[in-house]
Amino acid sequence: THGAVYEPNTGLCTRGPCAGASLYALEV
Repeated sequence: THGAVYEPNTGLCTRGPCAGASLYALEV
């Protein structure tokens, strides 16, 4: 794994190589 940690409610990456970035929702 890459060690990223995300806030489940916001998608904000709080730790790892993506710190400060966010996940985004996809329509399915």
